[in-house]
Amino acid sequence: MQPPSLQLLRALRTSISANTPKATIPLCAYLARVQPHITSSFAPASRNYSNSNGSSHIRPTRMVSRSHPSKPRSHDRGPESQEDTQTDFAALNVLGNIPSPTTAVDACLDTGFHLDNGVKITGGDGVLLVAGEAFTWRPWLGKKNGQKSDMVNAKGQFEVDEQAWGLLDLVWPRPGSILPLSPETRKHINSLGIRVEVVDTRNAAAQFNLLATERGVSEIAAAMIPIGWKDEPLLAPRPASEQSSIRNAEEEDALLTGERTSRRDQRRGWGFWREVGLFAWALIATVAVIVIAVVYQHESSRTRSHEKEPWGPGGKPTGKRNLVFMVSDGMGPTSLTMTRSFKQLTQGLPADDVLVLDKHLLGTSRTRSSSSLVTDSAAGATAFSCGAKSYNGAISVLPDHSPCGTVLEAASLAGYKTGLVVTTRITDATPACFASHVNLRQYEDQIAEQEIGEHPLGRVVDLIMGGGRCHFLPNSTEGSCRADDRDLVAIAKDKGFSYLDDRKGFDSLNGGTQAKLPLLGLFAEKDIPFEIDRRTQNDVYPSLDEMARSALQILSEATKDSEQGFFLMIEGSRIDHAGHGNDPAAQVNEVLAYDKAFATVVDFLERDSTPGVLVGTSDHETGGLAVARQLHATYPEYLWLPGVLANASHSAEFAEKELKDYLKEGNGKSAQETYTRELLKKALGVDDPSQGEIDALLDPDNESPPSYVFADMISRRAQVGWSTHGHSGVDVNIYASSSQDAWPLQGNHENTEVGSFLADYLGLDVDAITKRLQESEFWSASASTEGAESESFSWMGNPLGDDVRTDSLDTYHGDYKRKRSFGADECGCGVVH
Repeated sequence: MQPPSLQLLRALRTSISANTPKATIPLCAYLARVQPHITSSFAPASRNYSNSNGSSHIRPTRMVSRSHPSKPRSHDRGPESQEDTQTDFAALNVLGNIPSPTTAVDACLDTGFHLDNGVKITGGDGVLLVAGEAFTWRPWLGKKNGQKSDMVNAKGQFEVDEQAWGLLDLVWPRPGSILPLSPETRKHINSLGIRVEVVDTRNAAAQFNLLATERGVSEIAAAMIPIGWKDEPLLAPRPASEQSSIRNAEEEDALLTGERTSRRDQRRGWGFWREVGLFAWALIATVAVIVIAVVYQHESSRTRSHEKEPWGPGGKPTGKRNLVFMVSDGMGPTSLTMTRSFKQLTQGLPADDVLVLDKHLLGTSRTRSSSSLVTDSAAGATAFSCGAKSYNGAISVLPDHSPCGTVLEAASLAGYKTGLVVTTRITDATPACFASHVNLRQYEDQIAEQEIGEHPLGRVVDLIMGGGRCHFLPNSTEGSCRADDRDLVAIAKDKGFSYLDDRKGFDSLNGGTQAKLPLLGLFAEKDIPFEIDRRTQNDVYPSLDEMARSALQILSEATKDSEQGFFLMIEGSRIDHAGHGNDPAAQVNEVLAYDKAFATVVDFLERDSTPGVLVGTSDHETGGLAVARQLHATYPEYLWLPGVLANASHSAEFAEKELKDYLKEGNGKSAQETYTRELLKKALGVDDPSQGEIDALLDPDNESPPSYVFADMISRRAQVGWSTHGHSGVDVNIYASSSQDAWPLQGNHENTEVGSFLADYLGLDVDAITKRLQESEFWSASASTEGAESESFSWMGNPLGDDVRTDSLDTYHGDYKRKRSFGADECGCGVVH
């Protein structure tokens, strides 16, 4: 470190007295300018100071304390410095209160300080911060052969001699003290007009920086001393100065402090060493507390730990308990925003009215899979069911093609009752991941077989409600979509399942009081219609809320005399489908239906005598939704119009089916256009279609289905935007019935951590299930066949090819140029706008 410049010394001389001749103030024994990239201690040797202004070297008068110091007015900077230094001293004006580069303390250590410019002050040196500049400060050098330990009194406080504070009486702005002080020292500092801001050195950096931020560095300075020291001197005694034209080192001390330099040596008796011992003990205890805190924080932040999760004030749950896991497939944060505004408009609610979900927001989830930053539902649900990342398309299968145990399987084997309730096919990706294992989600026939018990672990699901009946019927039966003639309904009945396939059968459950487990309810050939369409077909299809309510009652009744509770997965499946179709009217109604089912579960858990928790999240967002859309080249309007969605009485999917059925009749072009305009007004509330939109709907060569055109017409008029017909990589929300019970999921998490929580809450060992699956007869019998590696996957579908990526991310291949891209006015729906 370098000593301060001659200009600074001259400026400090000026502040002593405007009426005394200028004299040199030897600061080098106390101050050293902090230079970037210089970390060595400064132990100044003697040097000659020449008076460039011709002033005589008259010893200044003893410094007199000023109770109300006035701001110095001198701006005398003297001649240009000829020193070899890295600092621009021309930018420094301590006394003139001129803004200069700000230096702050980032950290206070036991033996020094870290500054925000990268410089470290070490070796036990203090630091003086004045007007944004930093200096090393060594007040203990006021004593002959002084050591830092001499400053510590019996209470472990730094008792700085009055002579050292004489320096602070010179500088402007007035310094604030940030170090432990004895009452006597504090009283003396106050008499100098220097405020004592802080008395805790460990918090000194933060508190000084706060003061500097609030008041500006031109209004506050600080003097700080590190709290640690060693038995040996932290700084070597200053060597005696050589004879010079000014004075020797002892005279420099006298001029600065106004005190005699010869002091009697202080004996280090029992009191001194007692003080040292107490201080050392306090220091060691403080360090131990810090180390323990750091270790605890590290353990608490680990991604997955079945035994060390921070369960909050109530601790990890014990005893009988229930767990309901709800999946809002494809619902992103913007879906909630759009639905909330839609609800407020259509129900005449105030702007501060919110959804039930909004009241239970807990955290967020990151959604990437092992093979892509944008997951699909299969990999997303595998993260929930197994607590592990896998590739897009994997149904509870790891990247190495081995099966992973699921929370539902572990719950079933541990004695819990289990259930799956969805509005899509029960063989779709999300429900499949909890009760089956296949290499690709397309193998829905095999998924159906495993869900009814043709599984290495046997039957693990007690209750199934949803659609997808076609995968359970033999291909010789009308309404079947199986590739073979197996009758899974008959097989399920042989295994003891009660079977329901229509609204009448569902109503026979009497709200769940008349059910017999295991139960298989398949209420639609494929997917249950969108809620916006189902509400006019309530006599045909049960709603998500109705199925959830019945399932809760059935499982609760089945476990009332059991030592274990139940695990139930409920999915709002078709939020995702509305996103794929870019249909905002369908999506807001799907989200409202999910919100209603969520409220039903919360109410059940609050009333039920068995403790339980509801956790809900999405596997991903679908559509890249934005509730604002720029329609023209002019500057966009800041609005979107939920009233357009309120005018729609059906989904774009429903309108497409109606239009296709009409076109099969072979009517003429004019009749087709008339029908299409009537359909638009009746189903979607659109009464101003353009001719281009009508043509796109009736064009048999249009690559986009009519549902895309219908959805785009609504979206444009509502000024709702979409970036894709697929999924996006945005983080999604996590909800819970109780923040205390779902404590570990507060904040932002990987989706696998949601899966880990599900298993931990019920006290399940999913890893043991994985081991059991991989060692099962189904797995090992075929895997042990020499030279027949592909056969080891036989019960999970055909093996994947070598070109299928399972555990690495893709890179750019020039797809933008190779694939047909949308034109400037295209929407991807076949309409040129």
